[in-house]
Amino acid sequence: MIVLAALMVSLVPAVNAADPRDVADYVNRRLGCNHWADEDGYDAERRAQIGRAVAKLRCGSLDLDERALRYRYRHNPEVLRQIEKRRVSYPD
Repeated sequence: MIVLAALMVSLVPAVNAADPRDVADYVNRRLGCNHWADEDGYDAERRAQIGRAVAKLRCGSLDLDERALRYRYRHNPEVLRQIEKRRVSYPD
């Protein structure tokens, strides 16, 4: 959990201060999920740690949440750029 907390703190600067709160939350989740997707589950304990992090970040619903945000902010090109930019970036 300490690793997850440190990761989340390190991701905060990746969010543009002008982003709406829901977009900032999504961006942090996306970056966290990208990070954990690249982690190696080399033993049962590590796989469990990765699984907890992925569940806490709700990685399974990211695509649906992104679609909802894209629809909500469809008339705000700057927010849409922030979503797209973070969709393909990695925190490492």
